Amino acid sequence: MAFSTSTLKSQNISFCQFCEESSDIKWKCINCDLFLCQLCHSRIHSKSKSSTDHEVIELKDCGSEVEIENTRKVDLTRMTCAQYSDEKCLLHCKNCDRPVCSDCLTQDHQNHKYSKQNRVYKKKLKVIKDVKCKIESDIPFFKKQGENLQHILSEENKQFTENKDEN
Repeated sequence: MAFSTSTLKSQNISFCQFCEESSDIKWKCINCDLFLCQLCHSRIHSKSKSSTDHEVIELKDCGSEVEIENTRKVDLTRMTCAQYSDEKCLLHCKNCDRPVCSDCLTQDHQNHKYSKQNRVYKKKLKVIKDVKCKIESDIPFFKKQGENLQHILSEENKQFTENKDEN
């Protein structure tokens, strides 16, 4: 009995973040950042008008490349301006490297160059993916270098100990 009680205390039992009753979690909404049971996903979340465009993934895919790709998806049409919070960003200012709304265009960015938000987003995402690939391809080299340095350090420590013992 003591074993089962301590096991229960150490486990973090999660419940559906919609109904807060079911512990049979099957889904995660990327947009809401909520964990859902099958019933709430099919009967409530998927039928809500505000969540029709939400990306919902199976719980087994959490932490996988599927989740990462879905998390990176950004609805650029809903991006609000940092300066004029009630305005939606229309373009990306190349001079300032930031999203701009219609008020920004007519005021602070009049003679600047612009690009479409989705083009800039795709380019930046490609740069991030390229850097990630480069890092991942370099990892074996640096692991090997680390092992070589550890070996050299071990040999030098051994030599130091031998020289110290001789004196």
